[in-house]
Amino acid sequence: MSEVQYQQNPKQTRPSRRKKQNRLVSWGIPMLLWIGLVGGSYYLATETIDTLNQQLEQIHQANQSKVEELNQSVTELQLKLEGVTEKLVTMESGLQLVQEDLSITGDSMNSSDETKQALSQQITSLNKELEGLRKSIQQLEEAARVY
Repeated sequence: MSEVQYQQNPKQTRPSRRKKQNRLVSWGIPMLLWIGLVGGSYYLATETIDTLNQQLEQIHQANQSKVEELNQSVTELQLKLEGVTEKLVTMESGLQLVQEDLSITGDSMNSSDETKQALSQQITSLNKELEGLRKSIQQLEEAARVY
């Protein structure tokens, strides 16, 4: 039998430095880019969230000041309403006194006022009837002219 001798090529058994560098570059650069992208995204997200939180805090403070102003306005309006209510009660009691006085002194005047109102109503109704009769006469005259 013949012996087969294998000769080892030193370049084939060990990867060369250049291949290691190429492998390092082919994996390293994308990894660095990926790490940079993730880090930049995280930084941008935290900055955006901080900005939004600051804006929300400003809006909250503005709303609180508006609510305080509204509460003060409501309190002032309630005080004014109480004052007006007291004046209204005073006026109502004064009106009741005046009505009592008028009812006492006006019984005799009421009878004459009622008579005047009744006569005025009768005159108004008679005037309406008279107008209706005048219209009817005009219609009859026009109908007679047509024939």
